[in-house]
Amino acid sequence: MTSPDDPASNGVENLDYFNLNLRTYGGKVYPIACKYPKDYQRITTNQFDIIKQEVRAAFVSTVRGDFEDYFDVSSLIDYFIIQELMMNIDIDYSSVFFYKPLGGKIKMGPVWDFDISSGNCNYVNNYSPEVLMFDVNGGSFLLRHLLQDSVFKSAFLARLKELNEVILPTMFASFEATYQALHTYELADNNVWHNLFKEHWPKPDYLVGPTYYQQVLYVRSYLQKHYSAMLKLIK
Repeated sequence: MTSPDDPASNGVENLDYFNLNLRTYGGKVYPIACKYPKDYQRITTNQFDIIKQEVRAAFVSTVRGDFEDYFDVSSLIDYFIIQELMMNIDIDYSSVFFYKPLGGKIKMGPVWDFDISSGNCNYVNNYSPEVLMFDVNGGSFLLRHLLQDSVFKSAFLARLKELNEVILPTMFASFEATYQALHTYELADNNVWHNLFKEHWPKPDYLVGPTYYQQVLYVRSYLQKHYSAMLKLIK
């Protein structure tokens, strides 16, 4: 999935991508790119039409409530927990991968492109750990509708709480150890990339100047606050 800007600026649809118009359902126009097989010219027009029909039906199914017929639900839950926990600006906006195994249901992933996440954003209103991402930057079409389904919402919360028991505490605790392992390289890294002490898009003003260690503490605190907000706001 690429950026949901007006498709008129993206050229003419071809066997590389198509426009998914979800405005009728309170969404946007999403250009969907067919990335694999890499030689997309090998896809026939008939195959391409089938892909378009299935993807559109899958997205609309989150509004109708029959999404289990189209998506691997455990994949949806894990994918959006990661996106939401990290407060990824690109959630349902760009840099989104999903795939459909032969004879199977759509699976979300792999996840990537988290440079504008975890509090590292200076150009979006209401970007705060106290809010959910489907209220920020146009939000997530899929997650917004999925959480309106009581069964999905219950499974989402159950998985989130499970992760809090077995994974998240270890993840939050690892920040200090990771810093201790990497901090001797911070000056060498800064000599190459010049990220510390200077303003770089999309770094917020309050991250300009602090030391590497202060930024590590900031990210950990930001994610912990957002996790707590997730539990409160989703209930």
